[in-house]
Amino acid sequence: APFLRREGSRDISMAQIVSTFTGVGNLGRPVIDQTGLQGKFDWFIEFLPDYPAGANLPPEASGPSFFDALKNQLGIKLIPQKGPFDYILVDHIEHPSPN
Repeated sequence: APFLRREGSRDISMAQIVSTFTGVGNLGRPVIDQTGLQGKFDWFIEFLPDYPAGANLPPEASGPSFFDALKNQLGIKLIPQKGPFDYILVDHIEHPSPN
């Protein structure tokens, strides 16, 4: 289907896979791997992305949501949780001093 988004990769860790979910699924918050799975994996999903409100999609533009695709195609369920996380805050920038 032309409106589906396809994502995947080969031979990467579960931590690398789930770190892509924030951007791929347009989640707006980080995803952290708590599966405990070791090794390298191949993965692939197809889903209908969230198009902006007012997007004139034809009726045939159908498919699973990102969350449904994770669950039904990969067997992965995301569980929203609150918790502390590390981040870097840039509060100012200076030109480097000459050597």
